Amino acid sequence: MQVMGRISNLQKRGSKRTFGYLGASSAWSFGLFIFFFYMLSFISFLTDAVRLENFDPLWFIVSGAGFLPPIAIGLAYRFAYLNRRLERQRVALNLIIAGLAGASRNVSVGLFALWAGLDQSQLWLFRFFGGAFMGVAIFILWAIGNGSKIEYLSALRSLAETQNRLSSTRLQMPDQLASVNERLQERTKQALIPQLNAIRELLGEASTVREALDKLRFTITEQIRPMMLEISKDQPKPFKVQNLRKFRSVSAKLPDRFTLHDKLMVTWSSVVESLGVSIWLVVFGSPNGLLDIFIIFSIYFLVLSVFKFLLPNGRTFPRFNAIAYTLLVGFLASLANVYYVYRFLGFNTPQFVMLSGFAILSGIIGPLLLMQLSVRIEKRNEIESQITGDLLAIAKENALFAQRLWVFRKRWLLILHGSVQSSLTAALTRLQVAPEINAVTIEMVKQDLRRAELAVESNHTEGFNLDLGISELQEVWAGICTVKVQVSSRAKRALIKNPDSSYCVNEIVKEAVSNAVRHGEASEAQVTIDRISDDLLTVEVTNNGRSPKDDDRTGFGSEMLDEVCLHWELITEKKQVRLVAELPIKL
Repeated sequence: MQVMGRISNLQKRGSKRTFGYLGASSAWSFGLFIFFFYMLSFISFLTDAVRLENFDPLWFIVSGAGFLPPIAIGLAYRFAYLNRRLERQRVALNLIIAGLAGASRNVSVGLFALWAGLDQSQLWLFRFFGGAFMGVAIFILWAIGNGSKIEYLSALRSLAETQNRLSSTRLQMPDQLASVNERLQERTKQALIPQLNAIRELLGEASTVREALDKLRFTITEQIRPMMLEISKDQPKPFKVQNLRKFRSVSAKLPDRFTLHDKLMVTWSSVVESLGVSIWLVVFGSPNGLLDIFIIFSIYFLVLSVFKFLLPNGRTFPRFNAIAYTLLVGFLASLANVYYVYRFLGFNTPQFVMLSGFAILSGIIGPLLLMQLSVRIEKRNEIESQITGDLLAIAKENALFAQRLWVFRKRWLLILHGSVQSSLTAALTRLQVAPEINAVTIEMVKQDLRRAELAVESNHTEGFNLDLGISELQEVWAGICTVKVQVSSRAKRALIKNPDSSYCVNEIVKEAVSNAVRHGEASEAQVTIDRISDDLLTVEVTNNGRSPKDDDRTGFGSEMLDEVCLHWELITEKKQVRLVAELPIKL
């Protein structure tokens, strides 16, 4: 079933998602520009105005004008390239374009600052590579946050759609089943009843008996037999919901309450902090080189670790409180690094202010972004787990629908083959073999026609006795194949309440034993029927015959199993063959 395939696909998704965020075309949105604007404006303030101790208002114009090249690059990339290849993942290309956007912005600020007389340093290589680094770093932060938000919303929509689908399936299935069955009965009546009436009228006079014979032959060969062939080949389709109600009221905001202890990602937050500060430690010539970068990482890591240790594991916090605590601990941890820079590294005032700004910015953004990412991933996983359960429920509902429809068509086929066709064949035979057509013969033929008409008009929805079906199966194969059947008490209680499922189980066992004897020359078959969960039956038929050929695995039996079961497989073991089938049962 397609639903079962989708469940498998959901379960196979893994950690590729986070990496896939970086290659998604959806990251190039207006939100990315806003994020770039605020982040690079703050960074530009630290690296230009603070570094030069020049706070001329012209910096606002210079900073704003510096965004023109990256905007052009982003728009060109988005509309000229990405819109034509929305399904492709372009991680490396996205990072390169982000780096070019950051570099062009930084170089543009330098050019405009030179033109305005605000900066004469002409550090073009530093501006280019520093801007490229910042562009890539900011894009990564945005892409991860934005990607988690999009997938969270997508999971919510999928959940709503599957729940709507499940609800609609349960509500509409009885009407759908009744409609299909009524159409089948009505089509049969429309085809046969007029013919039977016409034949009955032709029997009134001896001169028209020959015409009645021709109509009987036509009805049997050209109507009943093609109809039986069509019904036997017409597979029941899984229930499909029409006009699925769309789910619009979705939100990506964090839950009202969630645990914080497991959402505080200490190591990765410390990496973000150390990256934000280390580039400037290298530029300014940190006194202790890599040791200072390690100390910056360790101080931040230690403060966050102590805070996480003090947090109660498993306790939930209101959304506002969780965000406030995360901001506070990130700020305090970055302040500890600011103190270390001030106390031990000896930079001048502009350099110290720059380093402090980057330490606080990185120290706050890291844990806050990672906390939101962790919450959304957790909630998305919960949602997808629920989707999997709902999809399985839909698959069970579809299988139950297929069971009931299959049973009805199977019984209707038996009616056409047995009651209707046999009655008409009897009538035809009476007319053909009778030495003379007299009133007695005509009356007997009319009775045959009446039996066929009653069979078509009747409502065959009687129950089914599985014990009786199993006994008949054992009698059929007595002396050829010993059939032992074991039905658990749990399965028996459920099957008594579900005659359609009982009928399907009986047909599965009949087909399995028949195939084992015909194709595998089996002399023994062990049948086990159990209810492995409240709404799921398992049927196992083990025989001592040969393994079937590949050609024998397809046909009416396998089609039936595909229709009424959630899953089935034929397992060849040492000196035995085992059929295992799982099918739902209504409680």
